[in-house]
Amino acid sequence: MPKKSVNPLHIAIDARMYGTAQRGIGRYLMKLIEHLEKIDPPPQSSPTRGEEIAGNSPPLVGGVRGGGNCFTIFLRRANFEEYIPRNPNFTKALWDVPWYGWREQMQNAGCRMQNVDLVHFPHWNVPLFFRRPFVVTIHDLELFSSNRTRKNTTRGRAVYWLKHLAFRIVFRHAVLASKAIIVPSNAVREQLLDQYPQARKKVQVIYEAPTIKGIGYRVKGIEKTYPVTIPYYLYPTPYILYVGAAYPHKNLPRLLEAWSIVHAQLPDYKLVLVGREDFFWKKLKQQREHNPSQPPLTLRGGDDRNPPLKVRGGRGSYDQQNHVIFYGAASDDELAALYKNAALLVQPSLEEGFSLPPLEALAHGTPAAVSDIPVHREILDKAAAYFNPLDPAAMAKNITDALQNPAAAPLPRAYSWKANAEQTLAIYATAIKTNYA
Repeated sequence: MPKKSVNPLHIAIDARMYGTAQRGIGRYLMKLIEHLEKIDPPPQSSPTRGEEIAGNSPPLVGGVRGGGNCFTIFLRRANFEEYIPRNPNFTKALWDVPWYGWREQMQNAGCRMQNVDLVHFPHWNVPLFFRRPFVVTIHDLELFSSNRTRKNTTRGRAVYWLKHLAFRIVFRHAVLASKAIIVPSNAVREQLLDQYPQARKKVQVIYEAPTIKGIGYRVKGIEKTYPVTIPYYLYPTPYILYVGAAYPHKNLPRLLEAWSIVHAQLPDYKLVLVGREDFFWKKLKQQREHNPSQPPLTLRGGDDRNPPLKVRGGRGSYDQQNHVIFYGAASDDELAALYKNAALLVQPSLEEGFSLPPLEALAHGTPAAVSDIPVHREILDKAAAYFNPLDPAAMAKNITDALQNPAAAPLPRAYSWKANAEQTLAIYATAIKTNYA
């Protein structure tokens, strides 16, 4: 085992996807940086008056060395103001280049990163000509999935295949040239090693955690630390909830097919689909008759002390015949209320890297029914109900069964962003001195 570095490091983080607009990776960056700021100690000596004034306008690149490491957070212009450093060892820099394009490959921030010891890329889109030591997080292997077809893009056939080939070349570089690879589950680790067995020594699992605050969830062996309440909220709008994207591997057409069976048995229930509208959501809605506006939902806020929250309709759309609400995007406060009030969270994905919504639902006391795939078994164990994601009839039966007898077993382990940040920081320290050639 390599020894940890005792000297402070200058670490850069590619945070161009920072923020909720970029869904999972954006939230991952928000929580990782937030907790790195909390666990990495600030400078030990008190600054002079002049340093305090200078600190109000931090340099574009660099940071304050002292009690801990020095971090530079690279952002795009669109999200530059969204991140506000709260630890003087953290500063931010501008790298206003879109991801997945030629500019990212040819105009990377290498010249600004010449003085850093290590760079953390939160996704596999590492520039091919980047030559500084780096760590990469690979969230899933969807790029290599058999479920990935031209349905996953808006491009024409030729452009799609050329782009897919380029992505695989960039992915290979990220895997082979990195000092360490972080993955969110053993399921992803095994998938990655099936493709690149030579990377075995540098792949490390670091579990993620809920990003929407809830009441806490039960964990095997430490139930007193994580009390559980599973409220069965059936307010004026009893509903089953889905949160996420509408990409093909999310398997929503089969969920809607299953829902037609459930709705025939439970006509008072609605299916609420939450996700920022894009090409895939529009395509899904075009396959169903729906009204241009959704009905209002009456929800209780995330805190029991708050009065019920009325969410006005009109932002999403509504399939009145089958009681399907296309909710659209939701703020964190709305998500907390939606999780808390749902009778059940359903996650029908054919594959996932970690799958946060079931954990977040459980953290709000709401049971979950999920697809029977390896990552769900690993993360949730007996805390959720499982169904065959390829069989809409089986999915429908599981949903109705889970409404009557929700799973109440504890999770197999605790999930914490503090632990995630601590383990990531340890990888930074070891990776810079490690050679896995």
